[in-house]
Amino acid sequence: PRFVIQASELANKHESSIQFAVSDSQVAENVLRGKVLNMFGKACKVRKYQDRTPTNPQCRRCKTFGHRADKCKAQERCALCGQEDHNEIQHTLQCGSC
Repeated sequence: PRFVIQASELANKHESSIQFAVSDSQVAENVLRGKVLNMFGKACKVRKYQDRTPTNPQCRRCKTFGHRADKCKAQERCALCGQEDHNEIQHTLQCGSC
């Protein structure tokens, strides 16, 4: 078995998903049919793995979809208001009545 998330993210977690392989499809069907597997002294829920990798990622730099920040050539935008002259850390909060 292996954890689905990085080891560094496990530090403060009480639960996490793991992925494991079985010897053949019949064993997999039996495990999935039971819906619970006893592991590490606990009854653990079992379900078929679903890849949840985003098919249309959002860039953390320019906030548009279709690419990631490591490939972005656009100017950084504020995640709160979309302006290019500052980022969300520098964003100034204002009273709605002012």
